[in-house]
Amino acid sequence: MSWRVRHDTKMTNDISKKIMFICAEASGDMLASEIIDTLQSNHIHITTSLVGEACKEKGIVSIADLSSIAKMGFSEIISIIPTVFGIRKKILQTIAIEKPDMVICVDGFAFTHFVAKKIKQKYPHIKLVRYIAPKLWAWGNWRAKKLKDFYHLILCCLPFEPKFFKHYDIATKFVGHSVVERFNPITQQEKEIIKKKYHLVDDKKIILLLPGSRHSEISQLLPVFIETAEKLGTQYQYVVPMAQNKHHYFKNLSHDFILIDNTHDKFSLFQIADCALAASGTVSLELMLGQTPTVVAYKTSWLTWWLAQYLVKVKYISLINIILDKPILPEFLQDECCSDALTQAIDSLINSPQAIDFQKKNYEICLEKLKAPDGKLVSQIVVDNIVKIL
Repeated sequence: MSWRVRHDTKMTNDISKKIMFICAEASGDMLASEIIDTLQSNHIHITTSLVGEACKEKGIVSIADLSSIAKMGFSEIISIIPTVFGIRKKILQTIAIEKPDMVICVDGFAFTHFVAKKIKQKYPHIKLVRYIAPKLWAWGNWRAKKLKDFYHLILCCLPFEPKFFKHYDIATKFVGHSVVERFNPITQQEKEIIKKKYHLVDDKKIILLLPGSRHSEISQLLPVFIETAEKLGTQYQYVVPMAQNKHHYFKNLSHDFILIDNTHDKFSLFQIADCALAASGTVSLELMLGQTPTVVAYKTSWLTWWLAQYLVKVKYISLINIILDKPILPEFLQDECCSDALTQAIDSLINSPQAIDFQKKNYEICLEKLKAPDGKLVSQIVVDNIVKIL
């Protein structure tokens, strides 16, 4: 008597796969949270992970507090080495218990790759994916050739990244930048509601102060931004959106500064403000979507800055300038990041229709380059590639 083995493809497809997220900061946590719903609709279970508030709101349990490792710069990272080793140990213990099929390292390359190398060594069967690509095109490009030994795929959010990684024979996919999908245009009526909520008057222009979300950024930039506002004077209104769990940095600000901690309101204010003074980072893209004229500033420790002179290979620091390869947003870095220079730059921009129009026209060009391919949603393209590997 012969036996026939029946292969039930439906049963196979219904078996839930498990993934773990490893994030290192708020930006990665936001990216991870944006694909959770689509992952779960594809029968993919998310195990206990290393995530922040955005993913926790979607029901994901975190191994540790993200704020304990959200640092930036060489000297800042040195101070948290014991914490980093402790969290890596917890991640490996969680993997041993929950046995995920895939680990997705989201942004924060310094930490997430440090963990990925250990996972590859201890659990070589687990599939590793990076979302988003590390900025090795900006510095440390010699490290790129080793990535193919660790990752099945790198999901890129910037249009020029696949070409860079292809040179090193690394599997990549351009998925678009999810920031373009976070924005919903608001009506004039909604603008008036927001103005009323925060007591913003019509006869004074609004300036946003955005000193970043990491300790190293806020501690360096907030004093300079406040001094700049004081020099610009009371002819303007100043709004300061606060990063999650960073309220203590702003508690001593005077009543001349309007503090907000509501993310939805922050995006609305981007569409109302007349100008922004912002730390370099993803926020410049969010301001682009709000059509907000922007001045970029950045300052770090002397050691980080000294090392950057030898390692950084790009002409600009803000993403819009890098993508378009020209100085769309004025940049003030390190010693140039001072209140005198920033005061002059903001005053010149906010009162120049030509300068504002120049930025807005280039915003449209940059936006087209950042959209997901084929008119799809970024989250769907990301998940399609994850499912394909699983």
